[in-house]
Amino acid sequence: MLQRFGRSLLNYMDITLSLSKNDFLTIMKAIQDRMQCLMVLQNTSTDEDQVADAGNDLIAARMLWDELVKVADARWGQAGWTVDVRPL
Repeated sequence: MLQRFGRSLLNYMDITLSLSKNDFLTIMKAIQDRMQCLMVLQNTSTDEDQVADAGNDLIAARMLWDELVKVADARWGQAGWTVDVRPL
C-alpha cells in the first residue's frame, strides 16, 4: 500500500496555508521539540511497541521537517531562517 508519513494515501489531504515567518518558525520549533521527545522515548523506553511507535513517528516528523526546510530555503534562503533551540 502506498504510504505518506505513515498514513495511507487515501487519508492524505493537501492543505495550503499562508503563514508569517514567525508562525512558520513556531511550527518548525514544535516539530523539532516533538522529534527530541520521540528520540528520548525511543532511547529510554523498555517497551518494544512504544519504541517502534516512537520510531515511526520520528520518521514521519523528519519527513515533514525535510519538506518544510525545502519550502523555507526556497522562500528565505538557507541562512534566512533559523529555529531557536531554547524551549518555548
